[in-house]
Amino acid sequence: MVRKDTLTGIGNRQALMDALETEYIRWQRYKHPLSLVVWDIDNFKQINDNLGHLAGDKILIRIAEILSTSTREIDFVARFGGEEFVGIFPATALAETMLLANKIREEISNTRFLYDGKPVPITVSAGVATFHQGDNTEKVFKRADAAMFKAKKQGRNVCVVEEI
Repeated sequence: MVRKDTLTGIGNRQALMDALETEYIRWQRYKHPLSLVVWDIDNFKQINDNLGHLAGDKILIRIAEILSTSTREIDFVARFGGEEFVGIFPATALAETMLLANKIREEISNTRFLYDGKPVPITVSAGVATFHQGDNTEKVFKRADAAMFKAKKQGRNVCVVEEI
């Protein structure tokens, strides 16, 4: 089974779910922190509608590169679908994960994206969550996803921490 996203070359949704289950089992056993980030490209539909899907594809590829180069070897990043990416951060507490998510958000915001020689401003919104006693992977993902949607409502280009 293919475990890489064919466009971006990073993990796909199935690889993400497998890695998340593996890290969850490890978290249950060793009790080291385990955190999750959900990133979503802001206004991506407008980019596709105004510039075309090839422009959108180039942006997806570049963001995947930024995620890959900005994370550690033990971390796992994947394209969840569409314009949404997820990162799994073992042995990383919530505060550290929030710092990393913001660093990546800023790097994306500061990256100069060009399409047909014209600049295309790109930002992402992110939701950050961590595993707590009694959690399962679905609960934590839902909290990270809800935090990401809250970031969108706060005006985009921001990271928001889960609400418990």
